[in-house]
Amino acid sequence: TSQALTCADACYLAGIMAGKVQDDTPPVDALERFRDVKGLEKAKSSDLIRYDIFAALIMDAGELKGSIWYNLYKTPHYAFRYIKMEGLVNEATPPSSNVEPRDALAIISKLSEVK
Repeated sequence: TSQALTCADACYLAGIMAGKVQDDTPPVDALERFRDVKGLEKAKSSDLIRYDIFAALIMDAGELKGSIWYNLYKTPHYAFRYIKMEGLVNEATPPSSNVEPRDALAIISKLSEVK
C-alpha cells in the first residue's frame, strides 16, 4: 500500500490546483491557508486526511458549487456525497478512510476538468 496523504500535503495539492498556493510553498503553510475548512481547524500537518475532509478541502479550494446540500451546510459529509455522486470516488469508499496520493491526484485532475 502506498503512503496515505497527510493533511499538509492534501492542502498543498488542493492549493496548487486552485492557484492559491505557490509551487515552493511548504505544505505546512498550505495547511494554514485552509484552516477554515471544517475538519482542518485543529489538524496537525502530519495527520492523515480522511476522504470526507479531503472532499471538503477540494470543494473549498476549487470554489466548486457542489450540491444544494453542500452549499447550505459546507460540511465534509455533503462534500463527500457530492464527489461520490460525481463518480470521483468508488461507491464502497468509506468517508473515514484515508486518501492515497494517486487517488487524490486523480480526483483533483478530474475536478479541474469539471470546473
